[in-house]
Amino acid sequence: AGWAAQDEELRQHIAHQTEAVRSLEAAVSDLEAQVAGKSEEVGMALAREADVKEQLAAVERQRAELETAAAEGIELLAQETGAVRRLESAVAELQAQVSGKSSELGVALAREA
Repeated sequence: AGWAAQDEELRQHIAHQTEAVRSLEAAVSDLEAQVAGKSEEVGMALAREADVKEQLAAVERQRAELETAAAEGIELLAQETGAVRRLESAVAELQAQVSGKSSELGVALAREA
């Protein structure tokens, strides 16, 4: 009878241990699933970060291109402003010459009269 009681006690102990191991295996499986989910989230976050960095680089390239175009535009505007000033000066000089010729013509006509 002693052996039977010890045998039954041992079987119950093994059953409890087996149940505890199964419970731990289930917990490990849940943790592995959580880790896999987090890994996927991290992967997606890294992919989004890479996309954002790529977009930022594109924006920086566009900004540099716009700055270059603006500098070229300012230089061209300065050149054209200089050309307009030279034309204005030439027009003023021609107007002075025309005015002078008109005065000479007026004096000549007055002499003839």
